[in-house]
Amino acid sequence: MENRLKETCWTLELTRHSKKQVPIDRAALQLVFKEIIEGTEDYGRQSGIQTMVAGPLSMYRAFRSGSLQANHNQNRQSKMYIQLRHCRINCIKKGRWSVTIDFENWKGFSGIVGRRSTFTFGPVVKAHNVIFDVALLLTLDLLGRGALAGIETFDELVDFKGAIVKIKEDFLNYPLFLKRGPCGMTLLEGEPSGPHTISANIECWGTSAGISGMSFHAIRRGTAEEFVWSLGKEKTLCLMNHSDRLGVTLDEHYSTLQTLPLVEIYHRDITGSRDPNISTNTVPPRDRGPTFIPSRYGSCELGGGGGGDFAEPRRLR
Repeated sequence: MENRLKETCWTLELTRHSKKQVPIDRAALQLVFKEIIEGTEDYGRQSGIQTMVAGPLSMYRAFRSGSLQANHNQNRQSKMYIQLRHCRINCIKKGRWSVTIDFENWKGFSGIVGRRSTFTFGPVVKAHNVIFDVALLLTLDLLGRGALAGIETFDELVDFKGAIVKIKEDFLNYPLFLKRGPCGMTLLEGEPSGPHTISANIECWGTSAGISGMSFHAIRRGTAEEFVWSLGKEKTLCLMNHSDRLGVTLDEHYSTLQTLPLVEIYHRDITGSRDPNISTNTVPPRDRGPTFIPSRYGSCELGGGGGGDFAEPRRLR
C-alpha cells in the first residue's frame, strides 16, 4: 500500500514530503554551539569553529549546505565552493568586522547548479549574540589557520587599524571549509570539505546536544519561518532563491513542522518513553532514549543521551 501511495504521488506530481520536520531556530543552534565549545575544550577546536562558521551563514540567509561546499562532483571539479579569495574582511572599527562573501553556487532549489551572488554579513550589536557573529568566527578561523597577512595573534587582530584584513596570497585559492582528518582532530589545509560533510558534522553535534534532526536544511526551515512571519511569502521565496533555472517559483512544497522543547533538552529532562505526553522520571539523563514530543505542529522524535541508535556520538567531529 505504501508503494502504491508513493507511485500515485509521483504520477500526479503531488507533494511527497509528509513526514514531520524540525525547524531549527537561534535558541536551538545556540545549544548546539554550546555543545561544540564544551566538546572541543581540550582538542579539535579548529574543526569546531568551522562548523560554527557554517551555522550562522545558513541561519541568516537560509543557505543549503551545497552553497557552502561542493556536494556534487561536477561542482567540486569546477571549484564551485567558497574559496578564501571569495571572502573580504572589512574592519569597521577596533574589534568589529564585517565580511563580504561571493557565492559561486547559491542554491535555493534542489538542483546541481545554483546562482552567483554576493552577501555581506555585518557584526552583531549585542554582546550575547557574539556567538552568531559570522565575521568574527570566520576571522578567528582564518587566524587559527595562519591565513591572515601580517596578523599572527589575537591581540594583533584586535589592535588592527587598517580598513581591510588581508588574506595571504598563497591561501587565496584554498577552500573556506576544509577536509577533516580522523575524528575531526585536524584540518587538511588546501583540501575542500567532502560532500555533505558540513551538514553531517552539525548533525552529530546536534544529536550530542539532544536535538534529533539537526541539519543545515533544518536551519533553513527555521529561517524560512522567520522570513515568512516578518516579510511575507513573496519576499521569502525571493530571499531563499526558491525557484528553478527557468525562473519558475517553487511554492507548492510543504511539510509538517514542529517545535522543540529546548528547556527540557537542555536540562536532559526528556524521558525514554515514546508516549506522546511529556513527563519526567528518575531515569539518569545519559540513560534516556528517544521520545516523541507533542507541539502545536505535531510530534517530533528527539535523541536522548542513552544507548542504541541514539547513543551520544563521540565528542569530536
